[in-house]
Amino acid sequence: MSNKTQSQKLSSLIFTFAGLTLSVTAFLVGSNVGMNLPLSKGVVAIILGNMILATYSGLIGAIGCKTRESSTMIFRPVFGTHGQIISSIIVVVFLMGFVAVYSSMIGVLVSTLFPSIPPYIGNLVFVACICTSTIKGFTGMSKLSKVGVPLLGAFVVYGLIQVNLNMGLSAVFEAMPTGTLAFGLIISQVVSVWTSASTFSSDLTRFAENTKHVFITTFTAFSLTALLEIIGLVLALGTGEADLVKILSNLNMVVPALFIYLLLMWTSGQSLLYSFALAFDNIYKLIAKKEKGFSISIWVGIGSGIAFILSVIMTAYGLTPSFNAFLLTIGIAIPAIGGILISHYYIVNRDMDNVFENMPTLRPYAFVAWICGILVAKYVIWGIPALNGMLAALIAYAILSLAISKKAAI
Repeated sequence: MSNKTQSQKLSSLIFTFAGLTLSVTAFLVGSNVGMNLPLSKGVVAIILGNMILATYSGLIGAIGCKTRESSTMIFRPVFGTHGQIISSIIVVVFLMGFVAVYSSMIGVLVSTLFPSIPPYIGNLVFVACICTSTIKGFTGMSKLSKVGVPLLGAFVVYGLIQVNLNMGLSAVFEAMPTGTLAFGLIISQVVSVWTSASTFSSDLTRFAENTKHVFITTFTAFSLTALLEIIGLVLALGTGEADLVKILSNLNMVVPALFIYLLLMWTSGQSLLYSFALAFDNIYKLIAKKEKGFSISIWVGIGSGIAFILSVIMTAYGLTPSFNAFLLTIGIAIPAIGGILISHYYIVNRDMDNVFENMPTLRPYAFVAWICGILVAKYVIWGIPALNGMLAALIAYAILSLAISKKAAI
């Protein structure tokens, strides 16, 4: 167990975690819900999805709090010291995908508002911003989040006032969506938004003083996220638009929204970039067989470069609108990993003080459980796909662990 991690105050932890989850992504998900479900069902789907996320993040985050280790480290006893490289890289690729989507969206928005500015300038400015704050670690991220979260509250109030002035709230209650996605799939999309980041929640919650603070943090953060998604739902129902730029244009909110837009993506993107840096620092030291690798700042810079290149490609080829398909892919692939982590640390091996002793090089049945979770999430047509996949992987891992333990004892 590492003793290098200093505990942070609950308020700092909440602001930093909320800075991760409160992003423009929430607006996008909320507006997508509004295009598929009426207000009452949409609100229920959003609340259910975020409570699942809060519980999921809390359970995984508590592992980080108890072990004082980063996400990549808590993967090791589960997938093996070498096997965790595969699982970590796959999840981190999704994290970088999110950052690239953010950067691409910033570039498109800036170019839309100011046609003389190429979108790639917006890409570069955004990546430079998140790189600057992430290099300073938890302290830098916390300071920025303490500015961004209160500003978001003011923006939400302003948005509701504009909706009421422009179309009246009664129009929102009467609006009927045109989309056809099922209720379960909508919840899965809501869950998918932060499933990947929640799987890496230990990178932040390892700083918590105790597990109670972890759950207070996750439930507070995702309650605020649910509120932001409901605002996106209201805006979509009121305007009949799913495109965020068009929604803001219809409400005469483009100029003030630009600054909030950038700030929200900044606070969220920095946490994703931080997880990337921690993960790849750990992976590099394992592959290179070195006790000391590059500084986190170097990995932050490398991650920023990768995100910028991906965002330029997305912008150039118009891939940003495929965001919903990206979310569904995450909802299929990532929750199963979280289910395996929960199964290992809460069912199979509860002794977190000694969990890093006698770790295998590779644990094949962890990958079998992961594949089971993916298949269930993909092909089981009832319920919530993301939750189905997580539970299937959790159960499969527990059963396989028990079976192999009994076989070894014979």
